[in-house]
Amino acid sequence: MDYRNKITKRLKKLSGKQNIATIFFDWVHLMAITMSNSAEKALKPYSLKFSLKPVELVGNEENIRKFFYDFYYVGDYTQHTIRPPKELHSFVLKQLAEQLGHYELGTGLPSSAVYFLLYLMICRVQQKRFVYIDSWIKKKIEKEKDFHMLYSLKNQLFKEFGVEVPKEEFVWLYVVLITQRTVNKREQERLFTERFNQWSSIKPIAKEYFADAQFDGWDRNKLEDFLTSYLVSKSLTQTIHPIWNKQQMEEVDRVKKEYPDAYPANHQFLKKHQRGLKYPASVFEDIVVGFTLFITLLVNAYQPRKTILFLLEGDALTVQEIRQHALRQLAQSHQLLFLPLEELTMEQVISESIDLVVTNYRPYLWDFPSEKEYVLINTPPNKSDWLRIVQQLDHQSYPAVV
Repeated sequence: MDYRNKITKRLKKLSGKQNIATIFFDWVHLMAITMSNSAEKALKPYSLKFSLKPVELVGNEENIRKFFYDFYYVGDYTQHTIRPPKELHSFVLKQLAEQLGHYELGTGLPSSAVYFLLYLMICRVQQKRFVYIDSWIKKKIEKEKDFHMLYSLKNQLFKEFGVEVPKEEFVWLYVVLITQRTVNKREQERLFTERFNQWSSIKPIAKEYFADAQFDGWDRNKLEDFLTSYLVSKSLTQTIHPIWNKQQMEEVDRVKKEYPDAYPANHQFLKKHQRGLKYPASVFEDIVVGFTLFITLLVNAYQPRKTILFLLEGDALTVQEIRQHALRQLAQSHQLLFLPLEELTMEQVISESIDLVVTNYRPYLWDFPSEKEYVLINTPPNKSDWLRIVQQLDHQSYPAVV
């Protein structure tokens, strides 16, 4: 993000301050942004504008916070990247030491993002800038056990930092956190769905996505649980604070480029259900981008284990080296068999229980049936050989939507 560095350098020059952290959210930086050619382009996706009298960002407070989050946290790390003070980190650890890690719903965000959002909330409250929270979501969140853990920081924040944070601000922070879901905590995802799913169409849509024959052999129930939770989080976000469904322009371009098959397929699928999911055109592309990334993570995490038969020939050290390399690269996700040909019958090789044959000895292939998939590797294998093995497994395992 070139404009990000330009803005930061101009800000330091204008303010005369060398430590950017000391002017975090100082409105002087808005003057620097106004002088950047990229300013209007950067602010347009957030529906924000400038006011020079006084100097400030004009727009919805949610959008302003999303802009700061994307600009200072999500953007590429530089020497000017702002991090919350260490004192805040120590404060949270001290106050919540016995409760951290024991969550009912949790979040998919890393701890660094949580601290940044907490710091962002404190800074905005100090400037008397507050978010609006609908009463229905506030009442719902107030029943959450995890929320009360977060809200327990209120009194100590005042004692330590002299800032009185309204309850609505903690509700805002909690909603931002819980609408970032995971692909590895199934029970938390099921509980999140149970508590926040207000859309009858979501579960059938998740079920339909994985109903295709290309997912035969997968644990469909598990996949549906995760996708249902994700879709609920997107719909909840759209209802409460739509700007948080927005993706950065760089991320949209990256996903379209890196997933040339998956993105159009997912776009078509969500377009079919756009009315039922109530995703407006203004954020539809952003939601497709996030959906594509989430599905990719899900497929990578839960692809069925394949059985790979290695038929190796060569001197003792070479064969052991290949075996060790294979175990290191593939054993975590697949079942590996290392057997000499004389210990196998052709029926075993042909059987459906073996998904891929890998060999460094071409004569073995003469006896294989033509329909059996194989990879012939060099001795010793090079990087291209291992890549071809992975690609062959991906071709077998990954559905067309990924």
